[in-house]
This record gives sequence, structure tokens and C-alpha cells, in this order.
Amino acid sequence: MEAQTENYDVTGNPEWCTMDEGRLPVCDLTMKNINEDSQYGLHIGELMIACADPDTRKETMVSCAPAYLSASSSIVGASDYNHYQLPVGESEEIKVAWLIQEHYEPENLYLGVSYDAREPEERQYFRLAGE
Repeated sequence: MEAQTENYDVTGNPEWCTMDEGRLPVCDLTMKNINEDSQYGLHIGELMIACADPDTRKETMVSCAPAYLSASSSIVGASDYNHYQLPVGESEEIKVAWLIQEHYEPENLYLGVSYDAREPEERQYFRLAGE
């Protein structure tokens, strides 16, 4: 597992988070490669953790760099740690964990899919904590 990860504050500025100062939300996911046939593999950066401000309802990206990826095709600390291999048409159960600063309330955190999509309505969000 990565000892620290780069996150973003609510204004979009980068900041580091370590195990000593953060929480570790873990997601059990089923990944399926529908049509990506890349010799370089897939990248987990399509998934990220977002925070939704309950007052303004504005969402901001907290982290797109997981501290742990069970399906990594590399080793911790390597530049390609967030890459994984999954042949077209196949599925795999994986675990992904992010280091998140403690000041983010768990009930305001979401797993975001396709955060970098050009249109915000193309993004998908899944609540991490129960209501």
C-alpha cells in the first residue's frame, strides 16, 4: 500500500495525505472490460473519491490516486502501479482503497466514475457511507 497519496482540497489545490492523518475507505468492486483492448492495460484513475458539500451541493474531487489496488499489474511505488490487465469481455473482483483526510465527513463521500467526462451529467456517483 502507498504510504501517502496526493489529494485535493475543496478549492482544487493538491495536498498530501498519509496513513497517520487519514481514513482508508475500501471499495470491493466488480470490474468488467467491455471494449478496451490496450497493450498498456487499464488505469484505475477513471474512479475517484468525491466530496459533496451538503450546503452548496457542489462536488469536488478529493482523490483519484488509490493507496491500494489489488489488481495492480505492478508494485507499490512504481509509476504504473495504478494500471491493471483485464482482457476484453472478462470480469474481476478487486479491492481499491484511498487515503482521505479525516476532515471529510464519511456521509459526504462518493465513489465517482468517469469524473473526467466533459459533461458533468455523464458522471456517476455512488455513496460510500450509509445514510
